Amino acid sequence: MTIEFFKEDEIIFHISNNIFLSLDTIGEKFYIIMEGQVGVLVPRIPGIFSDLYKIKSLHKGYSFGELALINDKPRMATIKCLKKSILLVFDRKAFNKVIRQRAAESINKELNYFKTRPFLKKIK
Repeated sequence: MTIEFFKEDEIIFHISNNIFLSLDTIGEKFYIIMEGQVGVLVPRIPGIFSDLYKIKSLHKGYSFGELALINDKPRMATIKCLKKSILLVFDRKAFNKVIRQRAAESINKELNYFKTRPFLKKIK
């Protein structure tokens, strides 16, 4: 996990039809916005990566980049800083560790709930 600083108008990652021209296209990082604001940009016309428009703005507390990591697919959007931003960045290994931990917590919570149900108390 690292903290990265980005300037206004700086591209964090860019979708492209040419993987060699694009940073982090495949998706090796997950981001949490600590300060600042970013825009989510997609092609106006599918497949035309030179004409992007903003579909959403994300600010402090929001995260992005998880879909490419979870699905092992290329990025679905370009992320551009709308303001100077500070991001908490997880690489794939750290992201997977956090996800596994959260999944285990969720499973344990569900198991504990079911243990309290009267019809399951007799099952060992």
